[in-house]
Amino acid sequence: MVKTCEHDRKCPFGNPRGSTFTMNDVHATTRAELTRADLRKIMDLAHQLNDVTTVRQLRQTIMEALGRLIGGNLVGLNEIALPGFRSIVRYWPEEPSIDDLNERVSAYLHLHPTACYYFDTAADFLPTMVSDHVTPVRWRESPAYQEIFVPIDAVHQLTIPLFPDVGVQRADAYAINREAGTDFSERDRAVAAALQPLLVSAHRRLAHHGGDGLTERQVDILRRLGTGQTQEAVARSLRVSRTIIKRELAACNVKLGTVNVTSAVAKAAHLGIITP
Repeated sequence: MVKTCEHDRKCPFGNPRGSTFTMNDVHATTRAELTRADLRKIMDLAHQLNDVTTVRQLRQTIMEALGRLIGGNLVGLNEIALPGFRSIVRYWPEEPSIDDLNERVSAYLHLHPTACYYFDTAADFLPTMVSDHVTPVRWRESPAYQEIFVPIDAVHQLTIPLFPDVGVQRADAYAINREAGTDFSERDRAVAAALQPLLVSAHRRLAHHGGDGLTERQVDILRRLGTGQTQEAVARSLRVSRTIIKRELAACNVKLGTVNVTSAVAKAAHLGIITP
């Protein structure tokens, strides 16, 4: 099992483009690179997202669209609970067959150059590429690359963060991954920047529907804990191990943006997911 690390150190990477590179440079390129065909596809996605009624459907629709519009062999949605960088990653077109991948992401995310950029600087939450922040050589030598990217056969990544709401202990982002070969282009960044407000709006619209993707089992566990049962008692009544209960509660914390069992139960009750 990979140990989860706290985010307690600064980014180990320098800026390969020099101290003059800022996200203002991104602003200058984002809209200019879009074609009429790009804009038409983005508008089609906007209409499609208006008809989505569940968070699960929303995630699937967005990841499929990112794979089509930008292009990548694997698209992920990283749901990050703060502090601590405990992560749950959902993938399209299929989940990688790696049992401890979420644990790997949680343990090494604080060494990811894009995560460093967003969390260690006063950065705008705009789409950015790994290659904006680290040279190819240093990237391939990094533990984050070795532990997260090598297992999923990815080299290049373009990240689209969802603006975190004030007071929410969670930061989510879509990540488009590519195998070795051509890195993402300024056109790809432009499409990502045009899509970002649309994705944020769609997520906020459905943020509290169904507990943002809580499964029936997770709702049941929170409901039982809300009645005063202990975790051991819940495990016995559901005929599962205590380890499974802990794993489900960790997922609840990520989805609800909470930090412990008490706050997860309280938030679920506040949102009307369970009855206290």
